[in-house]
Amino acid sequence: MTLHLTVNASPAEPELLATDNTSCENPNGSIEVTAPLGTGITYSMNGGAFQSETTFEGLSTGTFTITAKNAAGCTSKATAPITTTTSDLSVEVSANPTCEGGDLELTATPSTSGVTYSWTGPNNFTSTEQNPVITGAGADDAGTYTVVVTETATSCTATSSAEVTVSAPSTSDEYLTECDSVEWNGTTYYQSTEETVTLSDVAGCDSVVTLHLTINYSTTGDTTATACESFVWYGETLTQSGEYTHTFVGGNAAGCDSVVTLNLTINQNTTGDDYATICESELPYTWQGETFTEAGNKDITLASVVTGCDSVVTLHLTVNETTYGIDEQFACDSLTWINGITYYQSTNEPTDTIFGGNVAGCDSVIKLHLTIYHAVSTELKDTICASTNYNNYGFNISMADIAQGENVFTDTLETSHGCDSVVILKLFMQPCIVACGEELVDVDNNHYPTKAFGNVCWMMANLRATHYTNGTEIPFAIVYVNPTDNTTVDETIFGRLYSWASASAAPNSAPNSAVLLASPNAATATPQYTICPVGWRLPTSAELQQLNVLYTETQLRSTDNWIVNPGNNESGFNKQPAGFYNAATGRCEGLGTSAHFYTSDYQSNAGGLIYQLTEYYCNEPFYRLSTNPDDGRSIRCVREIED
Repeated sequence: MTLHLTVNASPAEPELLATDNTSCENPNGSIEVTAPLGTGITYSMNGGAFQSETTFEGLSTGTFTITAKNAAGCTSKATAPITTTTSDLSVEVSANPTCEGGDLELTATPSTSGVTYSWTGPNNFTSTEQNPVITGAGADDAGTYTVVVTETATSCTATSSAEVTVSAPSTSDEYLTECDSVEWNGTTYYQSTEETVTLSDVAGCDSVVTLHLTINYSTTGDTTATACESFVWYGETLTQSGEYTHTFVGGNAAGCDSVVTLNLTINQNTTGDDYATICESELPYTWQGETFTEAGNKDITLASVVTGCDSVVTLHLTVNETTYGIDEQFACDSLTWINGITYYQSTNEPTDTIFGGNVAGCDSVIKLHLTIYHAVSTELKDTICASTNYNNYGFNISMADIAQGENVFTDTLETSHGCDSVVILKLFMQPCIVACGEELVDVDNNHYPTKAFGNVCWMMANLRATHYTNGTEIPFAIVYVNPTDNTTVDETIFGRLYSWASASAAPNSAPNSAVLLASPNAATATPQYTICPVGWRLPTSAELQQLNVLYTETQLRSTDNWIVNPGNNESGFNKQPAGFYNAATGRCEGLGTSAHFYTSDYQSNAGGLIYQLTEYYCNEPFYRLSTNPDDGRSIRCVREIED
């Protein structure tokens, strides 16, 4: 038999001539096929029907695929883009604020040829002008004015609006009462009057103000006096003859000033002086039969026949006081003062007298105001993720210097008073949250593989941490001890066993039964630290039971360490027969035959609190088991997987 095969040639790749669209309303872009041409060749655009015409019209923006097909049904393709090109049309509206009765001018900018304008606004306003004017504008003409500009060639439009206010004229009265004169609106008034003026308000509109002005006047008076040496007049001591005035501000009946003029004659006494200076401790002081108890001037007076004034001999006594000072001292821990006493606490009580110690030769008494600053020790606590340097509280610590768990760093600073300030930083390093499938590290630097089952990420090995996430030691976290020879198992395979109090992050206490009964499917409280790594938690019983749905017991079990019925671990869960700690007997039991895991939910019955866990023995799936909360069980931690 002979095969006769005919291979038909495809047409040449189409050559296309594209014309861009220039209309906003009616697309007018086109593509013309310039080759291949000829009888039997048809054309299709974007997978549509084939046609013999070589031009496709009415196209807007896009990329179009043209297919050419010959009479043999063979095809070839090419693409061409179409863009829309129109003018950049824009408009802005402005309007002048106006007063009632004035002209409201509306303006559309910029001025563009080949466009039309359509205005609308309050009070049924319409206009087709570019810059219309409303004459005699009233309150009804206030509001929003909008213009739509349309480009004739493309039908493209642009819109803009402006808010217009129309202000009304205002009237007001101003009442003033002044003394003697007042300046108002640029004019000085000396008499009472009423006057009305027209001003412009902030909007430029008329504001009619009527001034009601009352002018009251000051009063005057005169008096004459003669005195020796000095004359006290309205609290002022005058020692020279002359004319003096005193003003009683607002003193007359109208509330204006009252001015009194004094015509004064001063005759001088004949005087003599004697001077003495003593210390305060020498008081009382006697001079010419007179006793002084304080500093001052003492006169012996003789009457003058000629002027009627006295002839006075004056003692000028100066008493230099004992000076009192405060010695303000600041010290670290202690201070030995000028009196030879050492003080260890702040005090304001001690004094010391220096006889003849001031600049005048009199006593000087000094009082100590002492502030003692003691060395300050400040303890700070902080937590850091295991992948970053630490820069906080003034500490700059390299990641290389920070160990897993609690680290203690100290720094000695100087306070503003020059005393020591010791800062103790207790820095707790905890592992960072990792993506499911990556290796998880707990607070004690133990490493665990992880795997997702549904929307839950599981640890693939039993927990073996000995500290909570805040660094506190877990009170019950033991390694299985063989009761026959007291040897311990490899915890990297079987993990550790935990009591319920330890597992629920509430050391040395049990949950409140009343709370459990009221909310049997929720924890009693959110602990401030957890037994699982940060972001992880105990699984719920539903999450543990879900493993029975996804896998058989054989697929869940490890391939080794089971006395009977080892698994194939196809799930990767690697369930190990870690046994449990029996609190009643004080022994570990069940190694190689059973596995026990805590869940986060629990229940109560008449016999007291029963903590829910799951166990399998031989080849049984997970099931719930009533147990003593002081028993030790295994833990697998989980966390939700974010979408």
